[in-house]
Amino acid sequence: MADAASLFKQAESAWRAGNGAAAKAAAEQVLADDPVHVGALMILANLCFATGDVAGARPHLERLAILMPDEVMIRNNLGRACLAAEDLGAAAEAFTTVLETAPANARALDGLGIVRHREGDYAEAA
Repeated sequence: MADAASLFKQAESAWRAGNGAAAKAAAEQVLADDPVHVGALMILANLCFATGDVAGARPHLERLAILMPDEVMIRNNLGRACLAAEDLGAAAEAFTTVLETAPANARALDGLGIVRHREGDYAEAA
């Protein structure tokens, strides 16, 4: 059986070649061997976004947020995945976490505005 490093190379090559099924299979094998492999988690999250399954990216992004707590892109994408899953509380938490360190982050401000609008808090949404 191939090691995690060579499996990740396969996953990355398949992802770059546009072969989502092979990328997913290889990334899942990487995670079976190394459950905290950031690259494999990123590929799986990106595959979900690429296929329109934004909510499906959530478990991968949650794991990434634990591994990379200060990564704004991860938190913003987690917020989007939570919005897609209609989990407004978790979405607000993800966007608020970004805004604590980057108060002018446009994606987080937009995401939090969407949350507040869906909650019916139109004044806060604006």
